[in-house]
Amino acid sequence: MFSRSKPTAPQKRIDSLIGAGTVVRGDVSFSGGLRIDGHVQGSVTTAGGEPGTVVISEQARVDGEVTVSHVVVNGSVNGPVHADDYLELQSKARVIGDVRYRRLEMQTGAVVQGLNRASREPVRLTFTPHLTPIIRGILATLYAPLKNTEIDLQALYEKRYAGEPFIDVMPAGSLPDTRSVRASNMLRIAVHRPPDSDLALVIAVEDNLVKGAAGQAIQNMNLMFGLPETAGLMAPPVLP
Repeated sequence: MFSRSKPTAPQKRIDSLIGAGTVVRGDVSFSGGLRIDGHVQGSVTTAGGEPGTVVISEQARVDGEVTVSHVVVNGSVNGPVHADDYLELQSKARVIGDVRYRRLEMQTGAVVQGLNRASREPVRLTFTPHLTPIIRGILATLYAPLKNTEIDLQALYEKRYAGEPFIDVMPAGSLPDTRSVRASNMLRIAVHRPPDSDLALVIAVEDNLVKGAAGQAIQNMNLMFGLPETAGLMAPPVLP
């Protein structure tokens, strides 16, 4: 029912080398592993979009786009970096351009200047990492711009959902997890305001088989037939 693609390991073998002092004017397309110690004035890609590894050393410079599945940077890149799988930015890395990756390792000292340069004005980012080793459930992270930044979101949500039997607004600063709602009809909500931001950040969790399916159907049926909303839905859930 579910498939999980495993990331491929970076290739340790180097098949090609652009040596120190070498200047390449034009795009570079390679297979396998490539190490750049010189200067490339053009894009760097793998032939046919196949998996590959490029290592941009401390003395190297690339003026162009880098699109390789595994990228290791310890030099300068003036352009976007697209690593479909793994991106490592070592301590001397300087990237002027946006970066895209599946997995990132960034060492202290590495610098990325992307969005500000592209937009020509300051750009603020809200970064919400997720660690979700779950076997079932739905976790939603929702963002919305606020027209009134003085509003107390926590109080607003607590007031709005007070008395709702299947909605739990968690205390301020909390983070919900899917395990806490497993096999129940409960929707658990946490409300946050990122620092120096006009965004509302709402994190909600629910069980995909109960609240997201059968439990919701029973709750709707109870309302349609004038039964207590909680009828048949208050049995203790299975243990996580």
